[in-house]
Amino acid sequence: GGTVRAKRVIVATNGYTDDRLHPGMRDRLLPMMSNVITTRPLSQAELEAQGWLTETPIYDTRNLLFYFRLLSDRRILFGSRGGTRGSAAENNRRRAEMTKAFREFFPAWQEVEISHFWTGLICLSAALTPHIGALNEDPSVGYALAYHGNGVAMGTWSGRAIAQLAAGRSSPASLSAVVRQPLRPFPLPQLRVWYLRAMYAVYGLQDALP
Repeated sequence: GGTVRAKRVIVATNGYTDDRLHPGMRDRLLPMMSNVITTRPLSQAELEAQGWLTETPIYDTRNLLFYFRLLSDRRILFGSRGGTRGSAAENNRRRAEMTKAFREFFPAWQEVEISHFWTGLICLSAALTPHIGALNEDPSVGYALAYHGNGVAMGTWSGRAIAQLAAGRSSPASLSAVVRQPLRPFPLPQLRVWYLRAMYAVYGLQDALP
C-alpha cells in the first residue's frame, strides 16, 4: 500500500509480468506454463539399472520436448511444457501424462515413486528471443525477460547486463542486436493463448508422425 520513488526501475518478472504493469509492456509477452516432476532419491544400484552415467542435463529432439537431469540429492528431474488453462484438473492430467512418459523413457524405474510435481510460468516474446533494454516510452524503465524456458542461465546473465546498463557502466551497443531489439506487441494480442494452443496442436501432430 506504500509508494517507492526511484530514478530507475527494472522489470525482471518474466512470465509473471502483468499487462497492466506499464503501458510499454502491454501485449508484449506471452506467459507459458512449464511442468516438472521429480522422483524420490535413487540408489546407485537403481541408477546403474537404467544405465544412468551423467549429471549433464539432457533433452529429447521433439518439438514439445522433455528434459531431464540428475539432481544433487540423486533425484531425477523430468520436465515438459504445461497446459494452457492452469486449472487443478489440467494440472492433474499433465502430472499423469508426464509420469506415464517418464516410465516409458526409463523402464527400469517403473516402480520408482514420483515425490514432487510443480508448475510455473516461462515467458515468450513476439520475436521469440530474450529482451534486454529500456522502454521507448520511458527510458527510466529497464527490462530483462522472455527467456523461453532457459531462464536459469539466461536470466542470470541478463540480470548482470541490465544492472550494468542501469548503473551507466555499459551501453546498449555492448549487447547483441538480438537481445536489444525493442519489445513489440503480438498481433491481435487478445488471441495470444490461442496462438499457443494452435502451436501445441501442430507440434503435437508433428511429434506423433514417424
